[in-house]
Amino acid sequence: VYANADEAFDYPGRPPIAMPDEECYGLNALYRLYPARSGWVFLACPFEDEWQALCHAVGLGNLLEDSRFQTEANRLDHDAELVITLSQLFQSRTAAEWQELLTAADVACVQADALTMGQFFEEEPHVRENNFLAPANHVRFGNYLRHGGMVSFSEMSGIYGPGVLRGQHTRAILRELGYKDEDIADLYARGIVSSERRTTKTTITPTIYVSGYKQI
Repeated sequence: VYANADEAFDYPGRPPIAMPDEECYGLNALYRLYPARSGWVFLACPFEDEWQALCHAVGLGNLLEDSRFQTEANRLDHDAELVITLSQLFQSRTAAEWQELLTAADVACVQADALTMGQFFEEEPHVRENNFLAPANHVRFGNYLRHGGMVSFSEMSGIYGPGVLRGQHTRAILRELGYKDEDIADLYARGIVSSERRTTKTTITPTIYVSGYKQI
C-alpha cells in the first residue's frame, strides 16, 4: 500500500489510474523508456520544473513555446506527438551519454539496460547501503536474498522472512488455539485443513523475461 499509495485510496474527484502503453514502455512521454543510439534510457520528469530543465538541457527550448506542450494538460493531449519528438532526440546519443548529460541537469534519466534486474539488486552498492535487500531462508529453496523494507523505524527493526508454503503454519496455529494433536490429525484426515508437503531443498535458477525473450 505504501509503494502504491496513488492507487490504493479512493476519494471524490480522484484522477484515473495511469496505465502504461500497449508496449509497456511507460505511462506517458515524460515517464517512459526510450531506445538511444546505443542502449535504452528511462526518462522520468513529471513536474513542470523538470520538463523545463529537460528542454533547456537538450537545446529544445522552442518546445516550451509550443502550444501543444506548454502545460501538463497540453502535453497529455499531444502525448503521441511528444513521444515521437523525444524518440528522435534520444536516438542522437548513447544511453550512457544521456544519463551523464541529463542527471547533471537534475533530470531523472538513467541508462536502463546496463544490468538485469537481478544484477541491479545484487551489484549496485546503494541497494545494500540502504538495506533494500535482506537475507531469508526458505524451507524448500534454502538461502536467498529478498527485498528489504520500504521504510525504517528508529525504535523497531523490520522482520523480513521468506515466503511460506501453503498451510505451513496450520499445525502451530491450531496448537496455539488449544487443539490437541489427535484433533489436528482428525481435521487433516477429514480434509478440513491441509498443508503443502515440504520437499527436499532445491537450487532454483530465476527466469527473467525481457521483451519477449527468455533469459536464464
